[in-house]
Amino acid sequence: MSSRLRAMLGVLLIAVLSAWAGDKTYVFPPPAHTLGFDRVGDWELKLFLGLGAGFKNPQGLAAVKLKSQDDPEDKKDDIFLTLYGVNSGKGQIIYNPSRFEVSSFGKRGSGVGRFKDPLGIAANVDGNVAIADTGNRRVVFLRMNDSKLEWVGSVDDVDGGILPTDLTWGGGHFWATDASRGRIIRFGPEGESPEVWPILGDSLRTPRGITVHVPSDSWARSGRFQLLIVDDQGQGLRSYDKNGALQESRQLSDFMAPPGKFIYPVCDLHGHYILADSVSGRLLKLDRHLRPLAMMKTIDDDPRPLEHPRGLAIWRRYGQLFIVEEEGGAYLWTGTDIFDPELTWKKHRNGKDALMLNLRLSEASILSIHALKGEIEVALRAERRRSAGSVRQWIQNDDLLAGASEIILRARPTYSAKKTLLVERRLSIPELKP
Repeated sequence: MSSRLRAMLGVLLIAVLSAWAGDKTYVFPPPAHTLGFDRVGDWELKLFLGLGAGFKNPQGLAAVKLKSQDDPEDKKDDIFLTLYGVNSGKGQIIYNPSRFEVSSFGKRGSGVGRFKDPLGIAANVDGNVAIADTGNRRVVFLRMNDSKLEWVGSVDDVDGGILPTDLTWGGGHFWATDASRGRIIRFGPEGESPEVWPILGDSLRTPRGITVHVPSDSWARSGRFQLLIVDDQGQGLRSYDKNGALQESRQLSDFMAPPGKFIYPVCDLHGHYILADSVSGRLLKLDRHLRPLAMMKTIDDDPRPLEHPRGLAIWRRYGQLFIVEEEGGAYLWTGTDIFDPELTWKKHRNGKDALMLNLRLSEASILSIHALKGEIEVALRAERRRSAGSVRQWIQNDDLLAGASEIILRARPTYSAKKTLLVERRLSIPELKP
């Protein structure tokens, strides 16, 4: 990476870390939506799974709305998902067959129905599930039938042995990282037709995590193919286009001071990437160019940091984000936040003095701009959809600005928490110097 690019990233990082406490990039749903279980620990797990249950080295996570559990006539059921979590130390897959039920599949060991130190997991809406059965050096394929997981088969050889670590679903394929040979392998929904996906003029160094965004998929709105790999044993990020050409490359140290480790990335509706540092517990959100949009030490108004987060899963349609912690987990909605708003007087191209507004949004948002005159608000810019990242806006209506003391910014997310979250920032209008 060039020194200039590192410097730019450093400036962005300082700006991200200057965000006020209570970052609203991701927020807890209203209590009525979760019955208060938006962040659970070991006690709640035992409540649902039994006194002898619990997490033992939890790893990957997948979230999906199964077609078999979707009532097209009932829109209210669209938010209820099936989650699959890897309970690696016990060789289990934990999942919820229905809205109020939790079950498990598998035992520790080898052979049919058994897993040894499994890591990543992925699933699709048709009920196909794939697991990186890392200790057994194979990818296992399951299927959800009548709300119950069933064994389909496994693949342990693709032009030689494999060491899978993570999986994702996209474009009609399961995509897997092969850490032993530094490559990406694609499979059909039940493991059929495995093939090595070519990477052009580049090689991976012990790939660990993977996520893909394919334009033809439902709930993929970026308009471009995006493939992100966590490699170098959790220290590196590499993104590729549809032809396997390297687009961007970063190191964990570009975003935060070591020690740290990325494991399982996810990609949202708009092609933004979300990663968790399993060491510090920070949650990082990046745009498609791997530029930081937000970095969170804590979530919403919860003062507790994430405890060694592992697997992440996002349901892109509504921006529902799930995080597996060492002994628990969190359920979040995609919100938004306004970072580093600034007002300065500039000379407009029409020759008049005008206010220049600069800010950054952590998520695609509906943004409105108002002026405060005494105790009266005057609308300067009606609500308008803005993309995540930098926003630059001229404000130059002399009549509306006359006598105003403040500019008020309001943003709300475009989905998920759009009915419950409104973020506001107020800026004093600077003195216009002659």
